[in-house]
Amino acid sequence: MLKGVLETLKGIKYGDYTETLNIDNEFNYLIPDTRVYTMYTLKFEVSRNDFKVYLKDIIDVLEIFEYDEYFLEKTLEVTYRWYCHYLEHKNLHSSTNSLKSELKKLYKRRTGGIEKFDRFFETILNAIQEASNIYDVVFYYPEAILRNKGFTPDRESCYITSRPDYLTALKQSNVYYVLIYKNHEPITRVWFVANKSYENAVIFNLYGHKFRNLGKFFSIDGELEVGSHRKLESALGVYINDDIILTTTSNYNTFVYRLCCPTCHNYTSSNQLIMTYDEEEKEYKLRCFTCADNVVYSEISNSYILDEDALYSEYHDTYIHKDDAVYSYYLDDHIHESIAMWVWNSEIDGYDYVPNEMAVYSSHYVDRLIKEQTVYSCFYGTYLLKDDAVYCEEVDSYVDRKDGRFTEIDEKCVTTVPIYIPVHT
Repeated sequence: MLKGVLETLKGIKYGDYTETLNIDNEFNYLIPDTRVYTMYTLKFEVSRNDFKVYLKDIIDVLEIFEYDEYFLEKTLEVTYRWYCHYLEHKNLHSSTNSLKSELKKLYKRRTGGIEKFDRFFETILNAIQEASNIYDVVFYYPEAILRNKGFTPDRESCYITSRPDYLTALKQSNVYYVLIYKNHEPITRVWFVANKSYENAVIFNLYGHKFRNLGKFFSIDGELEVGSHRKLESALGVYINDDIILTTTSNYNTFVYRLCCPTCHNYTSSNQLIMTYDEEEKEYKLRCFTCADNVVYSEISNSYILDEDALYSEYHDTYIHKDDAVYSYYLDDHIHESIAMWVWNSEIDGYDYVPNEMAVYSSHYVDRLIKEQTVYSCFYGTYLLKDDAVYCEEVDSYVDRKDGRFTEIDEKCVTTVPIYIPVHT
């Protein structure tokens, strides 16, 4: 399915104005005065036989069902009956009853009140609506976001308000502003970017209703995988929300594109764009490294970073963005959070970060330790802190000096009670 969408988009150069499409008022719900590249309608309907499994997969993670299988089963039974009603009548109420009232009674018996019921009911209602509905998916020209004033969730987007340079940069790629409609009402929007050859695509910055399975609107199983918002942000040079990212590839370099810098208008690459704050004009500006002052290059992110946002790491021997850095007391240095391990540091008598290659797990403490602060005990089959360890000649191993089976004499250990010595292979 996704390959077909990409092929269609590749063959359409300019799209059609919505006024042209709306000659017979068939598409009067579309955003006015903008271009549409493609659109299609999808119908989703989970069968009656599959609905309970589908719903259980969604709601079983809710805290209210923990250790209460009976309440879960009753909720599934009630909702199943109303889902069958919904398939026939397209509503969730009758002349004397409704899904909401039945679930409220059930919920009140379980909790003794209705606190947090609305969130509980919303989860189930959204599941039903996603299980059976007809949707329109419309690919617009990117500036449609500015004209889509009826879609409230979009109005606070930084692409519109505080940082319009993001839109200036993004629209120089193969980008589409995609709206998903239900009953001709927009409920969700995303950005859809194709690479230069239209062989790969990435979907990001979802606003509005958060679909449990957003990918079903664009692909069949296996065409999309979950992506990294930070890697995508580095490639595209624009802000990416820490939310659902769907991509056809883990090679984010395929989404790096040539463009004119929104500030100096010289040609650059999207992965060389940096958001800066102009003190004189009191506004944010997206710059390339040639027109931005005080920038440094990070070999970790393969991009330029503002000096004020950069930290030099001796461990990495390069700069890292301060938002991606954690401080290690053990190294007295900053390290990238992607390789950081949370460990017990006996030098500071507290927890600390170290690179994962410097950490070991100890089943004796049920915790991670700094390897240089430990010795390996064959007796326990795990690591001990050096401060807690003493060598015992009788068992030919380091043991915990606090272990009641041993006593310390002249810095050596002898057993105080008969012990079972495990044989480690």
